[in-house]
Amino acid sequence: MEHLMKRTRVSIVAVVSFLSLIYYAFDPARSAGNTARAGAGQPDILTSKEQSIQVGAGKRWFLVHRPAPLSPGAPVVILLHGGTGNMNQAFRDVFGQGLAQLSDQNGFLLLIPNGTNANSGNPRGKRQHWNDHRNPSGQSAAPVDDVKFILTLIEWAAETHGIDRSRVFVTGASNGGMMTYRLLIEAPEAFAGGAAFIANLPKATPAEASEGQPVPLMIANGTDDPLMKWEGGLVGARGQQDVVLSAPATRDFWIARNRASGTPDTPRQLPDSAPQDGCHIVVNDYPAEENGARIRFVVMEGGGHTIPSRAGGRKRSAFIERLTGTLCKDTDGADLAWQFFTDS
Repeated sequence: MEHLMKRTRVSIVAVVSFLSLIYYAFDPARSAGNTARAGAGQPDILTSKEQSIQVGAGKRWFLVHRPAPLSPGAPVVILLHGGTGNMNQAFRDVFGQGLAQLSDQNGFLLLIPNGTNANSGNPRGKRQHWNDHRNPSGQSAAPVDDVKFILTLIEWAAETHGIDRSRVFVTGASNGGMMTYRLLIEAPEAFAGGAAFIANLPKATPAEASEGQPVPLMIANGTDDPLMKWEGGLVGARGQQDVVLSAPATRDFWIARNRASGTPDTPRQLPDSAPQDGCHIVVNDYPAEENGARIRFVVMEGGGHTIPSRAGGRKRSAFIERLTGTLCKDTDGADLAWQFFTDS
């Protein structure tokens, strides 16, 4: 009997570990079934240039999507991929393609940097992570200063493309969303706004992070996210796990840091254009108080570990549906982010 119980415990651990690894095997945009294929009117990854810059002792890599023409003093959007994602995959996904199309339509420079591999430290690989304040952060191979990388990338964009430093925005999902938080905490002066999808604040975030320069921020979370749980708790694969706050606690942290009102304007529900998806999107705006910055808290009621997408990309398998939860189809994540940025 005791032997049977041990085997059962081992089996449970194996299943949990497998699902944790699957979590990182699917970038949130990709796990949503959101992989797009370039077609008519869609930017092609081959037209976006892969480049590198020196950061400290090593090179870091990134993609550049430059609309034609790019006017002097153009804004910049930086897109951060999710855990075990990479810059090329992030560009191909519906979220990345949506931002690229908005780049072409609105004339902003789109930068998609690459994280590093948690095991090898390779900065040009395909299974990459961001050092997002979790402890351990997933950067066990070597110390990685991702904040310095992104700031160096902004400097590069200013020197080579003449961008407007006062209009630099950053967005990402899951691991990329948590890295967005870290950037706004450690280098708020570099950004005009941020948008974090399906990301809660790591509990390991230093206490001093609760004070600093306010930056407008949109937070979008699913109430039924099975991976980045609404109520917070342990996230990540074995060896890279750590605790995150709940979605409401993450919102409250940023309301306090940003000196925003604790009372939102009247919540507004987006039109339920896809009633069959079982998801409703409610937008809550917390206006800035004196010398503060606003917070937008987007609640995807019934939503999972997915970025909203009207198209939904390729058909999602039943397995992915169970693993990541419901995909909200009432709007597109790229539109949500860019609208917030333009209003900031």
